Amino acid sequence: MKKTNKKEKPIQLSKGDVIRTNPSDSFWGCAVVLDEKEKDNQFHAMCLIAILDTVFFHKYQFEELKLEKAEIVYFEKSYRIAPFQYSIGQKRPSIGIYPRKMKPNLDVIGNLEKFPFDLPPLSFNVGDGLNGRYPLCGPITNNLGYEAIITWRKKYDNEKFEIENNIARFEHEELLINLKKKRK
Repeated sequence: MKKTNKKEKPIQLSKGDVIRTNPSDSFWGCAVVLDEKEKDNQFHAMCLIAILDTVFFHKYQFEELKLEKAEIVYFEKSYRIAPFQYSIGQKRPSIGIYPRKMKPNLDVIGNLEKFPFDLPPLSFNVGDGLNGRYPLCGPITNNLGYEAIITWRKKYDNEKFEIENNIARFEHEELLINLKKKRK
């Protein structure tokens, strides 16, 4: 197969766009653009994107979504506070402020005129995900929607997920210890 050097044009996201995510090899999820704003003297054109609790094991089509049953994921991130010690933060809606231009690495598979799920207060004020203020995120990457996958795995595949999570934490701690030794 012949490769071309043509760059694909970025996609300009709009309110209501439904994005099929694929943050993990075996899982597909769903994100929705909740609001948009044009470029101003401070920021490029931005949008608010929410991660929904919809999880599939195949590359689904828009018609397969049951958005009337969907909800925005509320997610607890864990934070490393000391070696081998982690703290879990407060649940926050998985909503972020992203650039409206998205590389064609994910698929926009439809558009919603009305949202069939409850929305928290929305604004483009930057914050920690509480009180209607959301994190300012960088460009949209392939891991968009990982919160839905983690939430699903904690609920339906918890034992295996916890083992994998503990292994990853241990490997991370080992890496930090080795880096510290190299600096001495």
